[in-house]
Amino acid sequence: MQSKVKAITLDRDGIIPDLRYGPLKIGDAVPWLLLASSVRYLLKTPGPGFQPLVVPFTQFCVFMAFAVVVHSTILSCGGNTPVTRMALWSSVIHLKSVLWKATKIIFWLIVLTLTLGVGLDLPDETYMSPAASLLLAFGGLAFPDGELICRIFGVFLAWACFHLVVLSAGGYPVTLQQLWPQMRRHWRHMLPAVILLVAATHFVKENQLQFGRFLDQSIEAYSPLKGWFYITYQTVFGIFRIWMIVAVLTHAHRRSCDYLRDSVQP
Repeated sequence: MQSKVKAITLDRDGIIPDLRYGPLKIGDAVPWLLLASSVRYLLKTPGPGFQPLVVPFTQFCVFMAFAVVVHSTILSCGGNTPVTRMALWSSVIHLKSVLWKATKIIFWLIVLTLTLGVGLDLPDETYMSPAASLLLAFGGLAFPDGELICRIFGVFLAWACFHLVVLSAGGYPVTLQQLWPQMRRHWRHMLPAVILLVAATHFVKENQLQFGRFLDQSIEAYSPLKGWFYITYQTVFGIFRIWMIVAVLTHAHRRSCDYLRDSVQP
């Protein structure tokens, strides 16, 4: 049976051929962010300790929300079936290679921080170690988790996963060997975008926390509806943050491709 995975070939300017950009379908992220917000609400309710299960599940949902939006935005002629036409579980299967590579990146970054002597301390209200921040990095893209270092790790991972999804959308092998050349080729435009997103997501996070405290005080008398308010508020902010991240990265990638094409023209 002939493999449907193409060997990666680049234009003479180092860009994946036939790459094109579709509309930013942020609605594709709503089911995943709604699911993550609903599960996160368990952390606010008294009862058994759900945190060991909720935290990794939240990271997974935010990753899928980010990946499906990027996949529907970055199109490539001859690529795979768009994940927007699939059920939730089918989209997970379709993007499993990207998810596995993202997990490997997080794992090796945690190993690196531990090797450098940075402990995996449990997060509290005042301090979170770099290794622990990596565990919340993806969730911090959509939710107010962690501190500034969590935002830095999260946006860096979004940059890496953006290129992995580009490879997946084009039907190319999703490997770390192909990731590093792509990141190096586009760093001139992507790195400023990453710095901008770190500042923007941290600013939104601080305002989101303030709004959350105001919301908690305002709906104290409406306790039966408190869960619905919380889930809606978290989901709306998550949608805005994923939209902002994908829009900025897509714009930077587009400018980078245009720059590379212009630089090789005689």
